[in-house]
Amino acid sequence: MIIGLVHTFLIWMGDILLTYAVIGFALIPFVRKSDRTVLRWAAGMLLLPIVIYAALVGVMAVAGPQGLQYSAPAENAGAPPAILQDSIDAFIGGTYLDVVKGNAVFTVAQVARRFILMFFPRVFAMFLLGFYVGRRNMFAELDRHLPLLRRVLLWGTVVGLPLSYCGARLEGNSMSAPNLLGLLETTVKSIGAPALSLAYAAGLCLLFRRVDRLRGAFAAVGQMALTNYLMHSFAGIAIFYGLGFGLFGRVPLAIVLPGAVGFFAIQILASMLWLARAKFGPAEWMWRMFTYQRRVPLF
Repeated sequence: MIIGLVHTFLIWMGDILLTYAVIGFALIPFVRKSDRTVLRWAAGMLLLPIVIYAALVGVMAVAGPQGLQYSAPAENAGAPPAILQDSIDAFIGGTYLDVVKGNAVFTVAQVARRFILMFFPRVFAMFLLGFYVGRRNMFAELDRHLPLLRRVLLWGTVVGLPLSYCGARLEGNSMSAPNLLGLLETTVKSIGAPALSLAYAAGLCLLFRRVDRLRGAFAAVGQMALTNYLMHSFAGIAIFYGLGFGLFGRVPLAIVLPGAVGFFAIQILASMLWLARAKFGPAEWMWRMFTYQRRVPLF
């Protein structure tokens, strides 16, 4: 949580560590719960945004005949509010103090946005599923769980891919007053995104089982997940912010996507080289010492 606070205010406003830390506390009551209870709660948390949004749509319908009417967005609907635009301008050309102020504004806005989009129940649902997978030791016993992995890959792709595409096409409706299109967006995202992410995970497990060298490469970058995550932020600031090359909003997707893949490939190689000598990544090493309150050898 402390690392997340430092990251979101002093480095980059798009932090996820703080959210994960806070939601992680909610896992504690499930340590001694049965697998069935864990899975039921996971399903319930995935369905909760749909139920809440449907109830809001019902209230709007009862409120009057205008409740469910859909109106096209205004011409400037895509423009951010003035306070957020000021922060964006600070990222593009401000001083470091301006960037910190912008980070604070965006951090508060992100929390509000995630509440509106009912982001937190979905994240908690995925935490519960991850807890279940870890408890069953699935990643360490891939051969034993092959039939399940193949089913998850198949059905996760069949269900998740089209629903995620629909969710992307409907993006933004759930941020307006509750309406039927917003309910559809909430529904397809609550089902499609988890299904597709589980398909990705199952597919990688099956791939790693066949290509052991690839598993070793991803293992290294995974063991240094916190270090690599923070490096994304530092690299992004250097490339896009006014403190660096100032390319904010000026790089087309055709360059961003292969650039991101290339950067991650460099991180894989760097992680393998670092862990060939060290026991932990730099951030993981400091994290471990603060956690256990004792000095831990790095090399």
